[in-house]
Amino acid sequence: MQVSINLAGLRLSTDLENTVFRIVQEATTNVMKHAASERVEVNIARTGRWLELVVRDWGLGPDAASQVGQGKRIGLTSIADRAALLGGSLRIESKPQQGTTLRVRLPVAAAPISRSA
Repeated sequence: MQVSINLAGLRLSTDLENTVFRIVQEATTNVMKHAASERVEVNIARTGRWLELVVRDWGLGPDAASQVGQGKRIGLTSIADRAALLGGSLRIESKPQQGTTLRVRLPVAAAPISRSA
């Protein structure tokens, strides 16, 4: 697994930190259970007033996007719900035998990290 985090000295709110952790946890668990992929990348970065979270695998790539909210992919539905609770969104790109990419956008409610502690 390759992880890249670029927050440029930004301190996230507790709610946002917990949501990001749970989304990454669920997404990587889904890769291990369903994707049959030997490779997964997790990228987290701030883009303007958004936190962009991307989880990509090169596995089986089922048509995941059409199964969100239909009870077939509880983990993906959970990710979408967690993002929506904070005013964010989930976009899924998936092709058979080419893997799946989850793109989560969450609004940043954060303050700069204090250096005087």
